[in-house]
Amino acid sequence: MSREPWFRARTGPFSWGWTPVTWQGWLVTLVGVLAVVGINLAVLAYVGLNR
Repeated sequence: MSREPWFRARTGPFSWGWTPVTWQGWLVTLVGVLAVVGINLAVLAYVGLNR
C-alpha cells in the first residue's frame, strides 16, 4: 500500500475542502455519494408509503 495521501487540499482564493488524488480517494467519494443517494431514496419511499 502506498503512503500517498488519498486527498489533497484545494488551492485558490475561493477553494474549500478536499479533492481526491488517488483511486482510493475516488472510491471513498463514490461510496459517500451513493450512501447519500440511497438514504434519500429510502426516506422518499418511506414517506410515500405512509401517505
